[in-house]
Amino acid sequence: MHTVSAAERTAQGLINAVPDAILGVDGQGLIRSASHAVASIFGREPADLCGQPLSELLPGLTAEEAEQRTLAGLFMRASQTHVARFETTALRHGGTSFPAEISLARLDPGTDEADPKAVRYACVVRDATDQKLLDEMLQLYTSALACCSNGVVISDLSLRGRPIIYVNAAYTRITGYEAHQAIGRNGDFLLGSDLDQPEIETLRRAALNGESCTAVLRNYRADGSLFFNELSIAPVKLGDGPPRHYVGILNDVTEGERTRLAIAERNARLSTVFDLSPDGFLVFDREGQLVYVNNAFLQMMEWEPGVIDSGLHLQDLDRRIRAMADPAYSFPPQSMQADADGGFH
Repeated sequence: MHTVSAAERTAQGLINAVPDAILGVDGQGLIRSASHAVASIFGREPADLCGQPLSELLPGLTAEEAEQRTLAGLFMRASQTHVARFETTALRHGGTSFPAEISLARLDPGTDEADPKAVRYACVVRDATDQKLLDEMLQLYTSALACCSNGVVISDLSLRGRPIIYVNAAYTRITGYEAHQAIGRNGDFLLGSDLDQPEIETLRRAALNGESCTAVLRNYRADGSLFFNELSIAPVKLGDGPPRHYVGILNDVTEGERTRLAIAERNARLSTVFDLSPDGFLVFDREGQLVYVNNAFLQMMEWEPGVIDSGLHLQDLDRRIRAMADPAYSFPPQSMQADADGGFH
């Protein structure tokens, strides 16, 4: 009668504690031992598997296939074993298939080579279902980022200098920098020497406080050309701890910003002309609300500068002017000079 030694009990305890299924297989491809994990992975009790072919769990993995795979695999000199690692499709109880990662080792038969029941192979099976789903979702997200028309950049806050660790294709299109030219650098390199921008401090303060923020920056492409970057940043938090990563979204708003600046410059010039003109000027919006009046008109009417803030309407202007006009002369109400669509001159 064989007595189980303390060492054997310890080894068996370690094997059963492993979440992967561990199978002992003989030279004929039959299962001779199985760890407790086979119950959760395959839905089979270890005792029920003894004497059953390994191919019942791993279709196609016959004794001949196991011999070919292991002898063609990696030879471990320390243990004098051949090891093969591969992925395959396994079968649960009832015939349900699932992806599995296999580590198959060919053991030295030693003195038991003539024993047909002697364990020849150690087969470790890991259920890769969750990992496959994770890989597929990761690939889906990566593809979505690659197709995004906005630039996407991810920085690692846990590393010194907060370097970029990812950029998508749109980032390269917008900035002119290839991924390998941007990864490993701090995202501020797009600023060049143009550091006198209040928005920079706004973004840095938001990042320091772990907040989201959007600002328009003057950035410079790889060829040195200027572009206006509407940069939105947001922290990536795991649990209650501080964020370890920041995601930035780049939006090239150069054309819109140039148009806005051109309009602002034109308006500034017109305002200067109107302010210096001796003639009185008023501007009303389409609803007939006063939006601009120059100093010459204010002086003519002896009005206070805050007349716009008081919400003056075109009809109010008619009443004020009528009260000041000579009754001998007719005054055509300006509020009646409306366009056919309801707008005002």
